[in-house]
Amino acid sequence: MTAILVDDEAAALAELQSLLDEFCPTVNVMDTANSAAEALRKIAAIEPDLLFLDIHMPKETGFDLIKQLPKGNRPEVIFVTSLEAYGLEAIRSSAIGYVMKPIELKHLLRAVQLAEERVSQKNSAKRLDVLLGHLAQPTGGSLPIGIPTEQGIDFFPADEIVNCIAEDRYTRIRLTRERDILSSYSIGEFVRMLEPFGFLNVHRAHLVNRMHIRKFDRSGFLIMANKDEVPVSRRRRPHILKILQENRV
Repeated sequence: MTAILVDDEAAALAELQSLLDEFCPTVNVMDTANSAAEALRKIAAIEPDLLFLDIHMPKETGFDLIKQLPKGNRPEVIFVTSLEAYGLEAIRSSAIGYVMKPIELKHLLRAVQLAEERVSQKNSAKRLDVLLGHLAQPTGGSLPIGIPTEQGIDFFPADEIVNCIAEDRYTRIRLTRERDILSSYSIGEFVRMLEPFGFLNVHRAHLVNRMHIRKFDRSGFLIMANKDEVPVSRRRRPHILKILQENRV
């Protein structure tokens, strides 16, 4: 997670950064600021995931800063302050954590853990938005499809995807020209994304591109263009057969 630390006391900034460097390896401190105005400029430039924020600062408080944050892409906020009386107001401001000075490590670690969970949820939602954005244009097999992996998002035309296979919480994407990649998304998310492109959910663990079906074997398997034999569940078999017959696949 990228982070900015905001406090008007240099010693407090140094202490917090030292604790984060030693005990919170997932937090990448990008910059610091000693006023709300300076913090707002740096937040706009860096767009951090997380803000460690003091409450009492000259001219503007931490609460004043929060009110000025852009609503579209706001960082998560952890207050780090010596002012215990502001706990309720911090909760009302939707802060993810409230850590008192002097900092107790267990409280800091708990706040960071909550922030990690929230940031992870937001990032997952963003990735899903990228994928589902294609649903606005369900026609045209050459439209690139974003496939999230552990390294990032790979883009392929929909007609290059032959079939998808569930592997625990992951999905194996089988592509033309004997290529395949492992995606960090579940088969259910690919069903939701690819069905508008003519893909068929033939089994709870299998999704196929009807363009690449070469044969329906009466034993209950589809033979794909890449030679994969994909099982069709008994419950879905009549429906799949009807679709294939109607489309003369």
